[in-house]
Amino acid sequence: MTVTLVPLTDVDRPALIADFQESFEHFQGNPQGSFVGERLAAREHVPAQTDEAGGITQPILPLSDIEESLNASGALAYRLLEDGNVVGNVILTVDGHRGEVLLFAMKASVHSKGVGTRAWFAIEAAHPHVTEWSLQTPYFEVRNIHFYVNKCGFHIVEFFNEHHPDLSHPHGEVAGSEPMGEANYMFRFVKRLNW
Repeated sequence: MTVTLVPLTDVDRPALIADFQESFEHFQGNPQGSFVGERLAAREHVPAQTDEAGGITQPILPLSDIEESLNASGALAYRLLEDGNVVGNVILTVDGHRGEVLLFAMKASVHSKGVGTRAWFAIEAAHPHVTEWSLQTPYFEVRNIHFYVNKCGFHIVEFFNEHHPDLSHPHGEVAGSEPMGEANYMFRFVKRLNW
């Protein structure tokens, strides 16, 4: 089976946003779920929504984060299809031989079936001039770490924390977030091709 990349159209934009939020929500049961939800609610500067049990219902991936990625300079957004069905989405940027993955998520229904790995290699094939890919993921996202390192061939090259902030953001903060704290602990991954 082959994964194909279909450039995002204005008509598909709401579906892409909904898919990203649903994909991130699927793993909300993670023990860090409430920790993440509380921090994201603070980042959005709106009170966290709670359900009857007092759990946070704020989206794990806020609309503002998706819009920021879609509106990034040079952003390319794709729907990922396999056998005509949408299986995931990606937003990335390409600048010469360097590519950066801003958001990448597969639908929960295709997890652990090799579709994500096929999707990643389809992304690489669609951008053969890119010889260095980079991305970031939170320190507690064990599934992501496994996927990028063990399935896609990335290497962890940096760990952002209070002793080593991400200087690409003012004051070492993730854009729009509170000062560097545990919520901003991120791994930076790099994959170099043809080196």
